[in-house]
Amino acid sequence: MNMTNEKVYGPLTLPSGKEVFFRKPLRKDRNEAMVAADFENKVYGLALIDVEEYIKAQCLVKVDGKEPELNYTKTFDSWDDQDVQYYATVFDHMFGMTKEKQDDAAEKAAFLLKSLTSTAGSNLTDESVTTNG
Repeated sequence: MNMTNEKVYGPLTLPSGKEVFFRKPLRKDRNEAMVAADFENKVYGLALIDVEEYIKAQCLVKVDGKEPELNYTKTFDSWDDQDVQYYATVFDHMFGMTKEKQDDAAEKAAFLLKSLTSTAGSNLTDESVTTNG
């Protein structure tokens, strides 16, 4: 459900013709999914919840004009598998760490490690780094 004023994306028409609207995930979505997965694991001794799929289910706002299933572990149970995969692929390209985003982050990390720039903006070198004096 979209309880905040977040941007809602859609309609996305899935291969079966089903139309969905969804929002960008928040960190709280991942935290809730991880708690649910941890609970299931403790109760049943098995990892029954796919955290990434759970997050995608949480972000659904409307499915064919109706509010989605609130039991996020069951949201996709009655969906055609191709619809689930299609929605997941669109979702991941929009909000996930794509190869391009990973490469960009790796470049920035390498630059920061190489330059040893502090958050204050001064350049540090190995020779200028000392401890207490």
